[in-house]
Order: sequence, then structure tokens, then C-alpha cells
Amino acid sequence: MARAEAVPPKKPVPVLLASEHAILRAGLRLLLDSDPRIRVAAEVCDGASLFLQLKQRPWSVLVTDLVLPDWDSLELLRQVRLRDRRPVVVYSATVGDYFSIRTLRAGAEGYVGRDSTPAQLIEAILRVHDGQKYVSPERAKRLAGRFADGSRGFMHEELSDREFQVLCRLGSGSSIKDIGRMLSVSPKTVSTYRSRLLTKMGLGNDAALIRYVTEHRLVF
Repeated sequence: MARAEAVPPKKPVPVLLASEHAILRAGLRLLLDSDPRIRVAAEVCDGASLFLQLKQRPWSVLVTDLVLPDWDSLELLRQVRLRDRRPVVVYSATVGDYFSIRTLRAGAEGYVGRDSTPAQLIEAILRVHDGQKYVSPERAKRLAGRFADGSRGFMHEELSDREFQVLCRLGSGSSIKDIGRMLSVSPKTVSTYRSRLLTKMGLGNDAALIRYVTEHRLVF
């Protein structure tokens, strides 16, 4: 979050790209390879391939989409952190500063939203490679402003990470069984999280939940 210029590395930073979208990966590769300080060493399209790449050494920074097939983003970050300590930059097509907070807490060193510029993605990679954290100056300013004015925020910000994951997944149309598989928990456990978050947020049923997720742009 510091504003000082990142020191360019002597050799290009090798990056691993992770996204299920081939067009997005192609665009990011074109962007990153155009900067002499960075090179794309490998790319993957799903969580299984990503975990295989964790055993490889030719990359130094992981740049991953917020969503990969069969994996919830926060759970994916936690599992990556159990296996590997190389820095992670999350690229998110969603809007909302709460995603940046939760991904950083889950283990990412950097967060770049779709409202960021190409230069900011490059800066994020260089900064986390240097051992720093990164969110865009605009996002950092908004976050600081919210804490400064004592704003209570939205109801979903009061949820635990697991409750938040279940909220977003249910609102995006995932079944309880599918959510359980993504989170590596039983459907009964998912149902418990569902009941808790409905109570905390004062939502009466799934229809109200879906409406809330849609209105607050929490759909993956």
C-alpha cells in the first residue's frame, strides 16, 4: 500500500497465471510479457492444475482469478498457503472493497480489481515480489476512509469467512452439495452456515438471500 516506487528486479519476475477463462489468460499474458520486468512462466485453468504447479519452481509470483472451477476463492488461497509461501496477487472481476479485505486476510499479498489499470497489475506483481502488500491507492483510500468515519458497513461484512463464502455461492446459484465439495465440508455443515448467516443478516429465505447478493454485486 506504500506509495514508494517498487525497485525493478535484475531479472524478469516469472509469473504463474491461473484463470479458467482462456481469453483472460491470453490478455494477461500479452500485457505482462510486454513489460521487460515480468515474464509469464506458466498458466493453469483450474485448481487441480494449480496445485500441480505448486510443486514446480520456475515461477515466483502467482496471479490468480478470484474463481477457479470447483474451488471457492478463499478456500483455494488457504490451501495454497498450506503448500507454498510464494506471493499471490488476486485478480478479481468483482467490485467491492470487501473482497480485497477478505482475500488479503486469507493469504494473498496483493489484490487487483477490474477497476484497476494495467500499470497497477504490473506494480502489484513487482511489489509483492519485493515482499510488500498491494492494493490500489484508490482502494486503500476508500478503505481507510471507511475505518476513519466509523462506518458500520454492510450486513455481509459481519459474517465469518465461511459464512460469507456460503452466502456468495448460494446467491450465485450453487447447490448446498456443490458448496460442500468446494469447501471440503459436509452438506449438513453448509446448511448450518446458511442458517447462521440468514439469522445474522435478518434474511427470511433463499429468495431474500439471492436478492441481497445480486443487489450488492456479490455474484461470482
